[in-house]
Amino acid sequence: MSSLPKLLPEILIEILNYLKIPLFLGLKERQRVNLQSLYSCLCVSKQWCNIVAPLLWDQPFSYIDYQSDSDRLMLVNVYLGSISQSERENIEATGITFPKNLRQPYLDYPSYLKNLHYGVLLNAVQLWCRKNSEKNVNPLSVQLLMNEENNQEPEEEKGLMSRCW
Repeated sequence: MSSLPKLLPEILIEILNYLKIPLFLGLKERQRVNLQSLYSCLCVSKQWCNIVAPLLWDQPFSYIDYQSDSDRLMLVNVYLGSISQSERENIEATGITFPKNLRQPYLDYPSYLKNLHYGVLLNAVQLWCRKNSEKNVNPLSVQLLMNEENNQEPEEEKGLMSRCW
């Protein structure tokens, strides 16, 4: 039995991009179905996973339900799972505790981000801080989570936001 020829990654990207329907077209149900199709493509092969993951994570704030706490918390957990141990320690020093089940993601999701809805991210981070702090969250703690300029850390560890784009 002969093996089938592989699609060039560039061609596969073009094909899979057709599954992404913008939110502004008002086709939420169709978009949900298309996103589910893209999610199923993640499991085809490692090559497909490496192509599909950036498509799904280039603008994740466009795909979530802004009213859903679980959607917003999931995004923050994914991004916070990507931060370094020293960044985590800086955040924990402010009184915010990380969930014990927070894991390092398999993929580098922050590097895929191309379209950021800063207000939605800030709101999601504030929600996450309220859920993961035993006391009232200091606004400076939220600023620390969002801040990409931290001059006390080495250049390669400047913060989560510096790894986006």
